[in-house]
Amino acid sequence: MDASDLRHKIQANEYEFNPFLLSDPDFQALRAFEIKHEIINMNYGVLTVLNGKLPTATTSALLETLKAQSKTTGLSSAELLLSWANDRLDGVVVSSTSRSDRAVETVALFLSDHPTRLADGVYDQIEQAAARDGFEGKVFYKHRHMEAVVAA
Repeated sequence: MDASDLRHKIQANEYEFNPFLLSDPDFQALRAFEIKHEIINMNYGVLTVLNGKLPTATTSALLETLKAQSKTTGLSSAELLLSWANDRLDGVVVSSTSRSDRAVETVALFLSDHPTRLADGVYDQIEQAAARDGFEGKVFYKHRHMEAVVAA
């Protein structure tokens, strides 16, 4: 932010994020920097928890919590994670789908008056389960196939 050649203030920062990373000291420092400089975070990869693309499979506490909450709330694990990210990360949630019906459902989920808006207790359980699983090795962008793409 103090660079002599910085012509425009940084407005947004886009990066992968999932519930595990809340307990990562590097992420906490990044968020403090963003808040201090009023930088909007744009988070993608929230659903990597579910698709098996994380480099480690030790996500049992979070997956079990999502399964139990799905039964209680009537939302899928993906909807729970997207709702959590939208309500708790104080930024922009970036997601994609090739299905128009899923895109409509996701937009509806993000509306502030959505009837399935979740209580903080649900989000607390998600965060606590992710903390029990730990943040180490829980980023998709550091996975070996992503490193191969960067090196190419």
